[in-house]
Amino acid sequence: MCSSDLAKVAPLLSSPDRNMREVVLDYLIAAAPPQALDTVLQALSVESEGKLLMLYVDYLAAAADESDVAAKAMLPLLDHDRLDYNDKKKLVAALGKVAPKSHDPSIKRLHGLIDGGDVDSLGLQSALTLRTLGDKSGLKKLQNTLSDQLRKSQQKRDSKNYERRANLLLATEDYTEAIDDLEKVIEFSQSALTTRKAQLNLARCEAHKRRWSKVLDYLQKASPTPEELTALGQEDPVMLEAFQQDKIKAFVQSVREPKDAKEKAR
Repeated sequence: MCSSDLAKVAPLLSSPDRNMREVVLDYLIAAAPPQALDTVLQALSVESEGKLLMLYVDYLAAAADESDVAAKAMLPLLDHDRLDYNDKKKLVAALGKVAPKSHDPSIKRLHGLIDGGDVDSLGLQSALTLRTLGDKSGLKKLQNTLSDQLRKSQQKRDSKNYERRANLLLATEDYTEAIDDLEKVIEFSQSALTTRKAQLNLARCEAHKRRWSKVLDYLQKASPTPEELTALGQEDPVMLEAFQQDKIKAFVQSVREPKDAKEKAR
């Protein structure tokens, strides 16, 4: 984006037309000019349309690298009632890029989310962002909280808490401990979807141990879709290595063949 284009486009964020502001934000996200930062932050401070807030976050994630002022502008959005749970999780992930290392306001706010009792995906993302900012204590705190919950007699058979702790262990690449928790998920879960997710994650864990026969076993039990196999390879490159093993390769091909056949028939 040349400076003349930026000079014309960025001021349009002050337009009273919500659709115009959305178009400008989409343009700025695509171009990610750091020179627009001050204008975007000013517009964010007075933005009244909740549905546009995450577009500001998307721009900041693309253009503001280790910016104290941008991170401070993002933090109040965690309390905004127009952002849903997934939006806030995305915002917390963006803070890992936007906030400077050891950024005290961000670190305190993220610890607050964990201390407030969020042990689900937002709590995990908060702990991972804390690690990115140089504070590893969030992960340990979250793991201790989940372990304490699982020690309680009434929660020892709670598959959800085992799943939460397994997700944390997967994120920290502790595959041996994750296997134990994922097996508990399968033992106690009443949900077919939760069981399938656990089986796919067990395949990931076994791939990291190069135990290919177990990878195949869990994949066969999960009966993944072609899209799920693609996602596994994108999330974890080790799964791409697993997919090249002869028996696993044959299984993957058998899953993908119906889709390939349809495409060839067109």
